Amino acid sequence: DRDSVADMKEYAKTFGADPAQWTFLRGEKPEIRSLARGGFKLAVEDAQPGDPEPILHSTRFSLVDGDGRLRGSYE
Repeated sequence: DRDSVADMKEYAKTFGADPAQWTFLRGEKPEIRSLARGGFKLAVEDAQPGDPEPILHSTRFSLVDGDGRLRGSYE
């Protein structure tokens, strides 16, 4: 909900992610949660009301290639 396309472009720029080689994922909560849990086997839960972060999620980074294959998962 919080990270706009512009925010994600700035994040990519800050960390030197070449847009010709990197795509950052965003979408609706149900689809992202389903992908995180079912596809990547990562934890994601709603935070308690009033918590500064709206969701609790894994800190792992998943790298997927152009064919949709998971190439690695990193801390």
